[in-house]
Amino acid sequence: MTTNPLKTSTPIFEVTLPTTQQKVSCRPFLVKEDRILLGAKESGTPEDIALAVQQIVRNCVLDRDFDVTKLNTIDMNALFLRIRSEAVGNVVKVDFVCNNTPEGSEQECGGEFQFVLDLKTATHRSLQTFEEVELTPEYMVKFRYPLFEKIRNIKSTDTEEIQTAKKVQAVVDYVVSKDKDAKEIVLDDLSLEFINEFIEGLTTDQLGIINQFIDDIPEMMIDAKTKCPKCGFEHDGHFENLQSFFQ
Repeated sequence: MTTNPLKTSTPIFEVTLPTTQQKVSCRPFLVKEDRILLGAKESGTPEDIALAVQQIVRNCVLDRDFDVTKLNTIDMNALFLRIRSEAVGNVVKVDFVCNNTPEGSEQECGGEFQFVLDLKTATHRSLQTFEEVELTPEYMVKFRYPLFEKIRNIKSTDTEEIQTAKKVQAVVDYVVSKDKDAKEIVLDDLSLEFINEFIEGLTTDQLGIINQFIDDIPEMMIDAKTKCPKCGFEHDGHFENLQSFFQ
């Protein structure tokens, strides 16, 4: 078998995952991964971007026993940003069209410029550990940060009921009856049909407990300021989640 004489070496670095403190060995992404990301950006759909992020992380993590499908969204985002930063630097430029209406004008400015984002400044709200909380008089529930794999599989073409069931499955680790010696019911082991039946049996307030948890999940955030070169208006930019970083 003929081997390619053109070999390149790539640096190896270690990343500590924010929520689990697990240490993971990685390499930067290369031209082939950059092409994956470029194709997803051109598509522009959340599904394609999420799939590209997952594939790039799978390619670049060197630990053989590492299962990328078990990553929650916070750890996945942090891992991807570090892999990307090691490859092409910390700076991302995001296109923007000025929506300021200058004094004396009836139309928006429309000037085109870019926000310059420093990925090293990305932050998120405080992380937490999870304990069982009461969901109904019969059941306790334990939340978790949503699994990236579960969120990735929420499709824009899904019905509202299926989207809700997938979101609940992503953020609920298990449900357990208050009965003594009751076994935990792991939602990953249930069909979406069973989960949907469970949701339909909740009151609005009980479903609100789950929705509030989803709303409070910390996103990666970057704040930036820049002036429109056309009208001089200073814009405050607030960017959350990977898609907004690379739009």
